[in-house]
This record gives sequence, structure tokens and C-alpha cells, in this order.
Amino acid sequence: MLTLSSKVTYSISALFELSMHYKGKCLQIKEIASAQNIPISYLEQILLILRKAGFVKSIRGAQGGYKLVHDPSNIKIIDIIKAVDGDLKISNTKVNEEILNIFYKEKETQLYQLFDVSIADLLLQKKTLDKPNMYYI
Repeated sequence: MLTLSSKVTYSISALFELSMHYKGKCLQIKEIASAQNIPISYLEQILLILRKAGFVKSIRGAQGGYKLVHDPSNIKIIDIIKAVDGDLKISNTKVNEEILNIFYKEKETQLYQLFDVSIADLLLQKKTLDKPNMYYI
């Protein structure tokens, strides 16, 4: 079973929150943590990783905080996973049976395709989900 680490899921959540304010103001750590239910001390570590990976920038001062560096359409979930936890691997070892090596490689490719979704795609899905249902009689 594939399990994404809490660091990855929190990273995606933090970037999602920042993407909802992409054109607006900077968000402070406490705002991101509160909105996405992430422990502040853990979020500080995550934002440092995301800053080093080039996803966010920090701005000092009274109006400071964190902002996305890139448009949400240019931030892919797979890139976040690779930046935080490294490459997705099904198997770290080669086996004697070549067909199994081919099988594992194909599945890794499919896994990458599965997470080849942008933050903007998720924002679009959120808008659809948040639309009130209209009932006409």
C-alpha cells in the first residue's frame, strides 16, 4: 500500500492554502496552520523545505508571511512529493526476473501519472464542490 508521509500531506495542504491566496496578501504561519489544521512547529519545518525547493518565498515585516513563487497551475503534486520525500519507488532492488523489473517500472510510471495533477486543478475541483446545489420545482 502506498502511504504518503505526513510531511507530504501537510506540504500539499500548505501549498493549497497559499494557492487560494495566490494573488492576494502573504499568509502568516499561524493562518496557514489554523486553516489547514497543521501543527505550527511542524509547518515551520515544512515551509523551510518548500522554500528551499522553490515553491514558496518568505517576506519579512508586518505585512510579511509566505507566498507562492509560481502560479498554482505550475505546481504539480508529484513535484511536491519529490521535493519533500524524494522519488516514488515501488522497489529499490532489481530482481532476477526481467519481466518483474519491467512490471515495477511500468507501475512507477503510472504512479507518477496519477500524481501529475496541479494545485490549480484541485482549486477548480474545490470550486465545483463548493457550489451550492440548485433545485428547481
